[in-house]
Amino acid sequence: MKSWERALRKFLDEWEGRPEVIGALVTGSFAAGTATKYSDIDIHIVLSDKVTWRERGNRVVDGYLIEYFANPVRQIMKYFENDFRIGRHTDARMFVIGKIIFDKTGAVARLRECARRDLKRPFAKPAKTWVETAKYELWDGLDNLKELGHSRSRNFSLMYNWQMMRTVALYARFLRIEMPPAARLLKYFSDRKFREKYEMTIFPDRKFISLAKRCLESPAFPGIEKLTGHVLQKMGGFEINGWKLKTPLDI
Repeated sequence: MKSWERALRKFLDEWEGRPEVIGALVTGSFAAGTATKYSDIDIHIVLSDKVTWRERGNRVVDGYLIEYFANPVRQIMKYFENDFRIGRHTDARMFVIGKIIFDKTGAVARLRECARRDLKRPFAKPAKTWVETAKYELWDGLDNLKELGHSRSRNFSLMYNWQMMRTVALYARFLRIEMPPAARLLKYFSDRKFREKYEMTIFPDRKFISLAKRCLESPAFPGIEKLTGHVLQKMGGFEINGWKLKTPLDI
């Protein structure tokens, strides 16, 4: 048994004997085999649906930071649905890549199967109004970035990163796929094994991937301009002269 597994076992000894606790699943980087010295141990503690509470917290055991999430089954299912509604699979992925530590009733295994089905569900197609608003946001962000570059503003780097993240996020939603994690964006685009370990879908656009990697590896305005232009073209094209969006009142 590895040292992190012994630390986790010590932590779970306080939970496993409780009648409302029906299972536990370790997830995150330790489950995926990508942990570093900075990683914490993520653990889901599954509770009976008879309970009316949930708990989230952190404990240090033998030098390892353990972040735990204790929820009844119905609450976890609600998390799956809430994530899906906003275009992500965060909680479902945690169960899919996780490893079951104990499962008294089979509930953890059933949650994993639900999570696997959830990862395969297509996100809703964005409305035309959303697409037009997204395209304007991309154009406007690039225009602001251009101005900051010409004036040699210290805010250029901040705005560059913002434009990069918004371009990836908006294009992901347009393509009906999940936004990749910001902290590992370059790894997501570059490392197939990383994507496989975390059950992530790659963007179905090779040119976009190539342009995005270039923007991340060598930040410069011409690169982000090409990336934004490519996305705008894929989203139906954009011309600021004459652009307008007429919608019903929201009152």
